[in-house]
Amino acid sequence: MAIDKRGERCYRIRLPLGYDRGRRTTYTETVHGTLKEAQSRHRDLQTELERGCLAKRSKRSLNEFLLEWLETASTRLSERTHQEYAGLVARYVASEIGKHAMDKLTAFSFQSFYNGLSRRGLSARTVKSVHVVLNQAMKSAVKLRMLSYNPCRDCDLPKHKELNINRAMDLEQAHAFIAASYQQSRGVVFRTALELGIRPQELCALQWPDLNWDTAELSITKAMKWPKGGGWKFGPTKTALSRRKLVVTPTLIEDLKRHRSEQLQHRLYLGPDWKGGDHDFIFTNTQGGPLNINSLHQSFKELLKVAGLPSSFRPYDLRHSAATIMLQGNTPPKVAADRLGHSTTRLTLDTYSHVMPSMQRDVADKFESLLHSRPGHVPDTETTSSIRLSKKKRPRGTLHSLKRSGFEELGPVSDSQG
Repeated sequence: MAIDKRGERCYRIRLPLGYDRGRRTTYTETVHGTLKEAQSRHRDLQTELERGCLAKRSKRSLNEFLLEWLETASTRLSERTHQEYAGLVARYVASEIGKHAMDKLTAFSFQSFYNGLSRRGLSARTVKSVHVVLNQAMKSAVKLRMLSYNPCRDCDLPKHKELNINRAMDLEQAHAFIAASYQQSRGVVFRTALELGIRPQELCALQWPDLNWDTAELSITKAMKWPKGGGWKFGPTKTALSRRKLVVTPTLIEDLKRHRSEQLQHRLYLGPDWKGGDHDFIFTNTQGGPLNINSLHQSFKELLKVAGLPSSFRPYDLRHSAATIMLQGNTPPKVAADRLGHSTTRLTLDTYSHVMPSMQRDVADKFESLLHSRPGHVPDTETTSSIRLSKKKRPRGTLHSLKRSGFEELGPVSDSQG
């Protein structure tokens, strides 16, 4: 039976939910009250079941579910993202909230968990990363009818700190960096990164066929991946909009021509020891294989020292610097977003909001030039003042006629004045 009497004014409702891992599952709920109340509740639950809103109460732990979810998600996530998700679960979730049963978790449980991570000193970005994993997992649990709602959905997360302006070079620092880069063999790598603002994974995946010498366009179509077990492989760009074509400056084109010539000479010198095969990478290690991001750090630090720049800059900050220089140069945000491969213009504006105040001043200067710099035009303040005085002396009955003539009132003056 769907409703069983368990005692005085106590009834148990059971509804079949199907099968979970080969076992029949049932939704069970106890109602304390009359039989009529139990029957009413049964009808409500039946309606929820038909709408697909009724969740089975899972006794399995969050850790067990996340293990299965990560295995399923591996088919749609990139290898790197899957590794990052698994690492976040192992470091922060498994030993704490992960031990609890799924049916015991509430929004308060997750909020308390996030608050605890913040108290431990974790950055807002790390807490948000953990939330992204759990939120996606809980969405999946709702779809599977293991939960009736997503308890992570409405949690409050710590606010991100604004991007440190020191993470981006200003124009003077960029000039010093470029000048110093000509003294280093890998300088062309960093000049390319600074001018194009591309991600390090995109930089390492560049091949000579990606560069059209005639149109000076560079196609960004892939990213380099380094699996955990070693080796390398090509992977997709971060988003679909990250696939883009970038116009290269004449100066950088000449730099790349010289780099191509030197690379061919080095390849002939190595002969059979050249490890690049037919991949034809633009930037390689000394044996011709793909460049690894980690190998760039030492060269980058040496270059900063030569340029007299702070050692706190990182190779990725060349991308931040490119974005900042573009926006400070009044590049339209949509163009900057397209060049950076951002999915939305809002992402560009939010990330580089520290550039906005100077852009606002530039806009004000442009309006001053366009609207208030007419040759020979000087506002006649005396005439303006006399108009104000004359309006105060107007005779009774002129208010209506002034309004009909399209004049705006300069102040709350009534008909009784004058």
